[in-house]
Amino acid sequence: MPEIIDLYTGDVKVAQGRCLLITKAIASCVAVAVFDNSLRIGGMAHVMLPGKAPKSYDYEENRFARNAIDSLIGQMEDKGCKAEHMEATVVGGGNVLRRKQDAVGMENLRSVKEILRDKKIKIVAEESGGYERRGLKLEVWSGKLYLSTGDDHFKPWIEFSINNEKLMI
Repeated sequence: MPEIIDLYTGDVKVAQGRCLLITKAIASCVAVAVFDNSLRIGGMAHVMLPGKAPKSYDYEENRFARNAIDSLIGQMEDKGCKAEHMEATVVGGGNVLRRKQDAVGMENLRSVKEILRDKKIKIVAEESGGYERRGLKLEVWSGKLYLSTGDDHFKPWIEFSINNEKLMI
């Protein structure tokens, strides 16, 4: 039986072996899953806000994109991962409240993608925008990702693979 590791807003987790990383209720937030296929180490961050936490902010800094992704990549590097072996997926950034002027989701997506690009980590798949909440599950031992949309159950989405080629599952 795999170890199940749930992530909530502002959480960053890294795992290896028989573990499942799961985050749900991704609305305007963005979930970032990163995988190093050479070491079979995976990580996930559930980002709530774009940019970096202000210096005066001392409460759950990983709610901000820069802090969360820096923490995620740093934890993976501490385990021996290298950026050139990492691939990422990005999920979320929706407008589930259907507000006409609500740009938080799009700002979160822009921020997350910019940070990953700066770190030279390739985004191999994205499921973003729209009006439905999502969920993301990563089987760390296999590199398989599962996606849920709205009230649906998790369904196979993609699989991280060697040589930065994604496999549809």
